[in-house]
Amino acid sequence: MTHIIENENQVTELASKNPVHILYFTTPSCNVCLSVFPQLEALMTAYPFPLLKIDASLLENLAGQHIVFTVPTILVMNEGKEVLRESRFIDFNKIERILNLLND
Repeated sequence: MTHIIENENQVTELASKNPVHILYFTTPSCNVCLSVFPQLEALMTAYPFPLLKIDASLLENLAGQHIVFTVPTILVMNEGKEVLRESRFIDFNKIERILNLLND
């Protein structure tokens, strides 16, 4: 399920309920993001983990906390720790392998 994040509290709340979650940092002006997000959303339908879509231009503090310098950036989080980071050129096979491990 995709959640459009509007404030940092939403991330904290969703993360506390879902130890494994995916942070997807984007901006409205990112052309690469336009093709990456539908692929990521399609991949996520096979997993019970929430996908948190974050506009890095609106939530700059949150992007800074996660050291996001470029978009798109995808972070796979497990119990508050980053277990995978993919930026700009996304390797969906790598994301799928990690999600399969976390889903067992």
